[in-house]
Amino acid sequence: MAPLGAATKLVLRLALRLVLFLPWPACRAEGPDAHNLLRGHPLAHVDEPAMDVPGPHEGRPPQLHLVTFMNKVHRMFAMLQTSAEAHGLYPKVIGYGRNAWWPSGLGVKINELRRFLWGRGVRRDDVVAFVDAFDVIVFADEDEILAAFADMERLHNASIFFNAERYCFPKTDGLCDDYPPSPTRWRHLNSGLIAGRVWALRQLLHDPVPDVIEGSDQAWYQRQFRSGNFSDLLALDRECRFLCAVSDADAVVLGPDARMVRRDTGYRPALVHWAGVGHWVSWPEGQDFPTSHLADMFRRLYPDVAKRLIDGWFLELEIGSTHDIKFYEGAGFWSVMELVLCVQCNVLGTTQRECEYFAGFLCRRCRLWSFLGLLFFLVVPLALCFSRRLLSCRYAMQCQPNKHPRFDE
Repeated sequence: MAPLGAATKLVLRLALRLVLFLPWPACRAEGPDAHNLLRGHPLAHVDEPAMDVPGPHEGRPPQLHLVTFMNKVHRMFAMLQTSAEAHGLYPKVIGYGRNAWWPSGLGVKINELRRFLWGRGVRRDDVVAFVDAFDVIVFADEDEILAAFADMERLHNASIFFNAERYCFPKTDGLCDDYPPSPTRWRHLNSGLIAGRVWALRQLLHDPVPDVIEGSDQAWYQRQFRSGNFSDLLALDRECRFLCAVSDADAVVLGPDARMVRRDTGYRPALVHWAGVGHWVSWPEGQDFPTSHLADMFRRLYPDVAKRLIDGWFLELEIGSTHDIKFYEGAGFWSVMELVLCVQCNVLGTTQRECEYFAGFLCRRCRLWSFLGLLFFLVVPLALCFSRRLLSCRYAMQCQPNKHPRFDE
């Protein structure tokens, strides 16, 4: 056999290097389409995801994905967006335009998160923080959130965490019976804050769920937590080390560095959720406008943004995709709102939660309107009666024949 020339040896050497060192298409792909991949090219989409197991991360370090579900724009999203941006985070909105409603129509929320987990750019060792869109405020940047999450993993030997609340919801199917004990009053799972490794969330959300779930998406998460099938994955943050659910103003305080501090534990959570009572509307004594614990905190943290986005009145008519008619934008006329609620609660019999501040015609907020209403119903009939009598007299005078005086000669 003739010896190889120098040029031929060089070509073979280069070819060998190309074979050994150039990147090849991944032999294992992640996601619902994994078993439909051929040489890195996806085929038809299927709903059944490939099972994923934890393993060492390759390439870049784990990243944080701050995700929220919002099917329609609402002004209260300003709280999450503003606080996240202040810490260099930009929430990813999923589910926009989907048909969803509280409580039973939130299975969609779970399915949209599931779809995101297998989306482009989401690695298996990344951390996803899935937060409610309208009652969550961010208090930390990506580095601190990832560090806090890693600490929780080591402490609890779990990879998915929920915030915990004092009250159990929903109280169906025995979900609240014999609930696991807690070292604090914050004992029950709340799905408004979820943080987990992608690989763990993919296991939890392996299969699609119905878009309509009785009791809300939280009922579904409660069942998974209570079943024990994911005990090695799921844990609750009952001490507010990382995720914190706040239901009243006494549980947490705002520290001098604009960080929330849990009174009983001293921990400074990165993500805070004003659940239930925390975002309910209240009319504090001595204050002429309504508020909530959540809104009060946002005003203290971001007063200028709050004034522009959530404190004013905005009356606008949206007509299809073509016209917006703005009637008013400016300061609120809260006395008008008080009148509306006084009528709703004391005349129409509405049983909404705000009626506790408008109980009875003689309560402080309804007293003036009750007096004006009584005055109206007294004056108007008298005015009508007087007007009718006056008109009758004028009509009688017009109907009498003209009488000319007689002069005797």
